[in-house]
Amino acid sequence: MSSAADAELHAGDLTAALEGPDLVDVRWGGLDVASRIQVTVRDPEWGTVPPTMVDGRIDRTDGGFRVEIDVSHADDAIAFSWHGSIEANRDGELTFAIEGRSPYPERAAFIDADRPSAGHDIERAADEGLSVVLVSADGSTRVLKPELATH
Repeated sequence: MSSAADAELHAGDLTAALEGPDLVDVRWGGLDVASRIQVTVRDPEWGTVPPTMVDGRIDRTDGGFRVEIDVSHADDAIAFSWHGSIEANRDGELTFAIEGRSPYPERAAFIDADRPSAGHDIERAADEGLSVVLVSADGSTRVLKPELATH
């Protein structure tokens, strides 16, 4: 077992490299399969929220590998973390599994608290049974449950 820092990975005729949480330069016997496989998180303005590796390890298996990583993406408007596993066996079979988590409710409307129509937007979201995440100009957030958003 080793740390999941940048590393070269091999499984049969499959080769790849780990750059942070991204799997890059995936090749099968020298043929390019994928340049980069990554998780991208976007903020409300469609900017990319960079990843931060929280934890990770690489287990070398009989002719293959297993990578386990925990990653966080956070800025003023977004908080999202995920756990990923990447496995490859000696036959070169490659599999991925990703499970993401957010501190915000699953069914939520993100509303600009400073917009003139914010009150109307909050009522409409509450009528639809959505929680409301109010986002202020300074990036702070406040979560309102549907039953609180109508009062």
